[in-house]
Amino acid sequence: MQYSVNDIQQESVSNITTVTTIVAAPGAGYRIVVLGYLLTLDAAGEYSWSSASTALMGTQEVTADTPVGAFASTGVLHCAENETLRLTATTAANGFVRYVIARA
Repeated sequence: MQYSVNDIQQESVSNITTVTTIVAAPGAGYRIVVLGYLLTLDAAGEYSWSSASTALMGTQEVTADTPVGAFASTGVLHCAENETLRLTATTAANGFVRYVIARA
């Protein structure tokens, strides 16, 4: 996977409390690769990332207003080809996600 800093995109996460699409499907032959994210939850709860057909991680438990972060230069989550990036949270999740659209 090769990309430049100009390819990195960012989406805000604001008051997510159910399964919510954060980034739309990129099209045939492409996938979303999450480079990093930072989330806070308004109250103690859980969150997880998924693509349309696949869980990208297990459920993570978080205490109230504790930031959770994961960053890596090679990507931390990879959606299946042409699938959305979704976030599920049990209480209001806020923050951001940084990603690139890469060839599948």
